Amino acid sequence: MCSSDLAGDAFWDEGRPNEGGRVAIVSRNNGEILPAPWSARTRVHEMGGLAWLVTVWCGEPGLLFCEESDQRLYWKTVGGAPRAITAESPTGIQWRYCDMTVVGDEVWCIREADSHGTTARSIIAIRADGSVRVLDDDSHFYAHLALAPDGGHLAWIT
Repeated sequence: MCSSDLAGDAFWDEGRPNEGGRVAIVSRNNGEILPAPWSARTRVHEMGGLAWLVTVWCGEPGLLFCEESDQRLYWKTVGGAPRAITAESPTGIQWRYCDMTVVGDEVWCIREADSHGTTARSIIAIRADGSVRVLDDDSHFYAHLALAPDGGHLAWIT
């Protein structure tokens, strides 16, 4: 994936039954951009949500994705290896992420916290250093984050 190709490229996810159901991310111009064993799949709402996003973050083009095995968010720059941008879930809680959008140098997304069958969700902002701030946590359900074209407003379904 070349940075100059982002605007004119097409990207999609591809289920791979012959690889245990792994979800690869593919580019029309550059082929598979999320190689095995990585798999972009989220379990938010137990049915998923937006699990990956090709974008520019902190001035670099790359891929944000929720890794199926641990449900953490990862950032993969062009030609780089994936690196976790979210912390491991605390003991007794499973954090899951979906519906990412980039706002300045932050990734805004939905975080779901599942603890022994009790689920809480929030909209959070993740900085490049991994720190997190909560944008909203007044609802039990969040889905489909959408940033206004001018960046001035965030909408979602709740």
